[in-house]
Amino acid sequence: MQPEQQQQFIEDFGERAKYHLCTIEQGLLNLQKAEDIELLYQILRAVHSINEGAGMVGLSSINQTAYSVS
Repeated sequence: MQPEQQQQFIEDFGERAKYHLCTIEQGLLNLQKAEDIELLYQILRAVHSINEGAGMVGLSSINQTAYSVS
């Protein structure tokens, strides 16, 4: 893979990760108010997406951290 492609993949991952982190944050805040299994699944899906994305672009520390959560 070319360095330019790798950099673009990392940037794309960063944008997607921001979205997933917002989902996780809002989900955790809402989970404090009400126990909702579907909300918990939504949070875990967002964590899993970050895990997979980090693995695909070679960000092993993020990948390992997200894996330990999920």
